[in-house]
Amino acid sequence: MIKVFTFVTLQDNYDASHLQHSLKSIIKQTHTPDHLVVIYDSYHQQPLDISSLMSCIPDHMSLTYLKNSRTKGLSGAWNTGLSYIVDNYCIDPEHTYISIIKDHYQWTENHIKLCVQYALENNDIILSGILRHENCETKQYKFDDKFNIHDMLMNRLNIHSSTFFVRLSSLLEAGLFDEQLHALIIEDLCIRLLEINASIVTTKDSTVYHDADSETKSFSFKKN
Repeated sequence: MIKVFTFVTLQDNYDASHLQHSLKSIIKQTHTPDHLVVIYDSYHQQPLDISSLMSCIPDHMSLTYLKNSRTKGLSGAWNTGLSYIVDNYCIDPEHTYISIIKDHYQWTENHIKLCVQYALENNDIILSGILRHENCETKQYKFDDKFNIHDMLMNRLNIHSSTFFVRLSSLLEAGLFDEQLHALIIEDLCIRLLEINASIVTTKDSTVYHDADSETKSFSFKKN
């Protein structure tokens, strides 16, 4: 039986309104995750009050809230979540999969269900296509099943964390997320996964929605 853990990371510049849309897309899944792990990644020492943010999460959904205990940044936050899972929950990493969602991203209702279907076929990495809304236009992007390490090294692929679904045992073998990186984190991990002969498959469907317009506006506003 496949177990699914979904990571949600809260950084200093996260967008609360869009993150709630992301969370609601998790709740609406036809196959909900077995456990939701929310990780606060900040230089601030005080814990974040997430009660209002998490008010949309139903009581029956298993939820853990963590503070990033490793290197500041997404890699450290995700590795904090992985360490917590391994130490407290994971007794079968071969049948445990990790999914990630960020603010400004949403999943269609069948996203996890479709990923699990491919996981049941003994695939290590499942990538979903993406619907990217930018400049008042929505474009669809899908991955080709036949990409390789060369494609990764030449930066021909831009893999978003919210489209990434990976077997925990393979992730552990590949060495977790590189905490020295601040960009191309997923691409770097995919290269290392391919080096250990992990299998990668695409769902051939675009089940991830990215609101790039609002993300750009939000980042510009906070930066100024």
